[in-house]
Amino acid sequence: MKQAFTVVSAVLALGVAGCSTPTRAPDFAQGDAGHRLVRISFRGQNTTYKMRINEGPVRSFADTSFTNHMIAFRFEYGDIVVWEAVRDEHGKELSWPPGVSLWWIGQLERVRASHYCINSDNIKDFFSTPLYHWTAPFAKPRPLPDALFFCNGQKLGQGVSGFCAMLDSYLAHRASDTPFTLAPRIQNEADDMEDLDQMCRWLRESGAEAKYGGIYPSGITDFAREMDSP
Repeated sequence: MKQAFTVVSAVLALGVAGCSTPTRAPDFAQGDAGHRLVRISFRGQNTTYKMRINEGPVRSFADTSFTNHMIAFRFEYGDIVVWEAVRDEHGKELSWPPGVSLWWIGQLERVRASHYCINSDNIKDFFSTPLYHWTAPFAKPRPLPDALFFCNGQKLGQGVSGFCAMLDSYLAHRASDTPFTLAPRIQNEADDMEDLDQMCRWLRESGAEAKYGGIYPSGITDFAREMDSP
């Protein structure tokens, strides 16, 4: 079931405040729309957040610019947005400013980006650990020749060769890091295992099950896809 979210007046006020923020805007990488990887962290900061777009520099911005920046991206299907989460022993998130995450959930109802959260203690370095991702048609079937594969927003290839390049790179980094493989906001299925099923289908289609059979999606939730009715 699609969840209903209400954007409270405090969040609207945050967006208005962002209109007058003098912070120099980032490069929104519009030329890479549809396969951008955007990392966002509020960890250890009071009035700013850090952001990295694809393999660009890590930059700091005022919290009040957050809503304007997210709107300016004009996110599309295939774009991946990853937030760092800092949680206590009860699972409560401690770093996100009040109202910001609620506004973002409302924004996800208007754009087609994916939204993942990675706990800070589950990733070696939030801004540098490789994050792999792919794009393919929204609904099944998703033939492997039509799929594109990326690392940190940079294209690795297409079809069988791109798929194998992604998995080879993943294996090479897994020995010393904690890489993740993330899916776009594909059609929500009732069993919520479509990203795993898709990887398995491509393994069979590529004939590479013996070599890569132990690699699966990272097991973290695309919260944007969960908002979509199956």
